[in-house]
Amino acid sequence: MSNEQKRYIGIDVAGSKRDQVIAVLNRKNRRMTVEDIRFRRIRKRKDAALLAGEIWRDYGKRAVIAIDSPRRLSPGPKCGRQCEREIKKEGLANPQWSPTRTEIGEARYEWMRVGFDLFRAFDSYYGRNVIEVFPTASYKVLKDPGIRVDLPFSHITKKNGQDVLDAVCAAITAYYWDNGSSRSFGEGDKHGEIIVPGE
Repeated sequence: MSNEQKRYIGIDVAGSKRDQVIAVLNRKNRRMTVEDIRFRRIRKRKDAALLAGEIWRDYGKRAVIAIDSPRRLSPGPKCGRQCEREIKKEGLANPQWSPTRTEIGEARYEWMRVGFDLFRAFDSYYGRNVIEVFPTASYKVLKDPGIRVDLPFSHITKKNGQDVLDAVCAAITAYYWDNGSSRSFGEGDKHGEIIVPGE
């Protein structure tokens, strides 16, 4: 399957009180085009399943999914997952540590609960083609001057601008991962890996 046929889908997770932003990119030659931006409210687990089913109906197995949220819980309190510690140690970002099983019910982790639901839903369709990303770290390492992204400004408002950009960055990271040009933090750790663009 050629890259022109694939879709790279980035999801910026915002919790149940705000819309998640879903950016759909395709690529032809050295230009990536944002062909769709969707906004979906995820209030319950079934909403995540409905979104995953919608993407599957629209793109089938031609999609690679990148979600801007932790995939798994932290193994211990106040230490985060290995991938988060490695991102911080490298100076790429200062991630919020993933919660433990006893902490996940706290209100401040509500957006991560939505992220867990999204991973569960998309994993059932796409399996290994679902990756965890962290756009804050990706912004620091994106250095390819040849990549161009067409993004219609009609999708960006003062309220959602950063969320849209993060979803687009997540989709770009999915492209790099799919083409073997990425780095994995926490690789081999059972608590998850964070993917960023790389050499």
